[in-house]
Amino acid sequence: STNPDDGLVAHLFRRGVISLKDRDEVGRRLLTNKRVGTILLDMGVIDAHDIDRMVREQITEIVNDTVRWRAGESWFVPGELPTGMDQPHVFDAAGVILAPAMNLSGKAALVFDDVGRYQAIAAAEHLAKAGAAVTFVTSHNSYAPKMFGTSRDNESLRRLNAGDFRLLVNHHLVEVGKDDCLVRAIGVTRTERIRSDVTVVVTSQVPIRNLLDELRDKIATIVAVGDALSPRDLMAAVADGHRLTRPI
Repeated sequence: STNPDDGLVAHLFRRGVISLKDRDEVGRRLLTNKRVGTILLDMGVIDAHDIDRMVREQITEIVNDTVRWRAGESWFVPGELPTGMDQPHVFDAAGVILAPAMNLSGKAALVFDDVGRYQAIAAAEHLAKAGAAVTFVTSHNSYAPKMFGTSRDNESLRRLNAGDFRLLVNHHLVEVGKDDCLVRAIGVTRTERIRSDVTVVVTSQVPIRNLLDELRDKIATIVAVGDALSPRDLMAAVADGHRLTRPI
């Protein structure tokens, strides 16, 4: 969920596990790009066992609020984080686009998309223009599903398919190696190693609240929009601003 009220920190605050002061401190430390769980452990306000239990509660709460059912059951399946993410050839979408120009002729690149928005599209096209053979791996069941209806997904696929391009849907990134990546189809044990000289991993990002934190004690009413609210793309940020200012 991209709703801040569905986040782990908000859930812990509602349950009385953390105080208002703790909540604000977590918000400040998020600017260091650490995960919420890591920050809470560093602060000593909760232990690893309780974090695991609270995450399960949080996810169950979101599911039950989203899907109204009179009968049924659900279960929690632990995920896994890819290893090898701290290598110099591993980027996020913004990092690879803003990096010094690269000549990737004859090189291979892999983009893993766990978000389904435009970030991974932009990274894939950037790498293709630099000459790389691009493999696009996504945990979703289609290419950039949250772009459906905008035509940006179809136009991007048309451009990418004109070059050396491969698409793998319903796959998980298991490991980033020195010159390859290990991926696995979701729900099965079969894995595949794919050559990759450059790897881009697109996952959910934390809000960028530097300016918000600087101004919150100086302005009586301040509202977060765009990436300060929840990192998405430019169209979503513009829509946030439009909704906020429309009644004025």
